[in-house]
Amino acid sequence: MNFAEKLNQERVDKINDYAISFAEDIELEIIQSAQKGYAAYSISLEDRDDAHIIKDPIFLKNLEVLLDGCTVEITSNEYTNLFFKNKYYKYKLIISWE
Repeated sequence: MNFAEKLNQERVDKINDYAISFAEDIELEIIQSAQKGYAAYSISLEDRDDAHIIKDPIFLKNLEVLLDGCTVEITSNEYTNLFFKNKYYKYKLIISWE
């Protein structure tokens, strides 16, 4: 295994571990949302240090497996700054169970 392969394996291992920890941490919040009548739970990725991990396809796939039966996806909304007319995006992690 060369150096690049080792680095990639470290990355994948970190993402897998993070998905397990993340699923355990939000499970109660998802249950509470369902008890309130919601069909989905969303998490804004703005100002999150872990957004690069959460957006990774490996993380999304693992989270969907861990939250058996739920659909996990990233949504992005485009916004335009009124003063400078530049566009920017805001991302959310959506976990739905319907």
